[in-house]
Amino acid sequence: MTAFLALASQAALAQQLQVLPRDEAARDPAFLAFLTRLQEAIHSRDLAYIVAQSSSDVLVSFGGNGGHDELREFFLVPEENYADEYKHLAAETREENWATFEETLTLGGVFTAPGTFVTPYIFAYDFPEKYDVFGILVVTGTSVLMRQAPDRDAPVLARLNYAVVTGNEIDPVNGYAEVTLHDGAKGFVHVDYLRSPIDQRAIFRREDGEWKMEVLVAGD
Repeated sequence: MTAFLALASQAALAQQLQVLPRDEAARDPAFLAFLTRLQEAIHSRDLAYIVAQSSSDVLVSFGGNGGHDELREFFLVPEENYADEYKHLAAETREENWATFEETLTLGGVFTAPGTFVTPYIFAYDFPEKYDVFGILVVTGTSVLMRQAPDRDAPVLARLNYAVVTGNEIDPVNGYAEVTLHDGAKGFVHVDYLRSPIDQRAIFRREDGEWKMEVLVAGD
């Protein structure tokens, strides 16, 4: 039965919408140099540099005021912002925020207009109207395993290549999300290989010859 399901799922992959990776940064050598230096700043945790390369009203959240102070707080995650019983979460959240920013910049992006660069490419993709960006996930690799259960030893049902799938809840223990393919077949994919179209994105704009980060936000 498992073998039959695997064959059926593979046959449906030809009809599965794919969002292939794109990275246009090299089209503008000045922007590529800017982006490379920004990535170096992430590795060295040079927050001062990152803030300096952001616009004064950089958008960091939809509920906040934006600006440099909010951007600093996003990366510093002060313990005093947490109730006493949750202060231990500050360090973990801090590392998650840095790691998420790094991933956002390394996935690749596109120029959506002259002087405007958006990363990751998934956010800039023009999904067909029938796809609800709040209910889908994009596979970010090739031959990504879809398993029968949220376990790395579970049988493999399909191998996915940059596929768009319908996503459900992420398993809080094993790190898997249940997904549904185009043909209705269900399985589990590790969250390391999945990304929502409305996950964190960064938008950069060139003003007066200088590139600045104007948006670093997730959600909608």
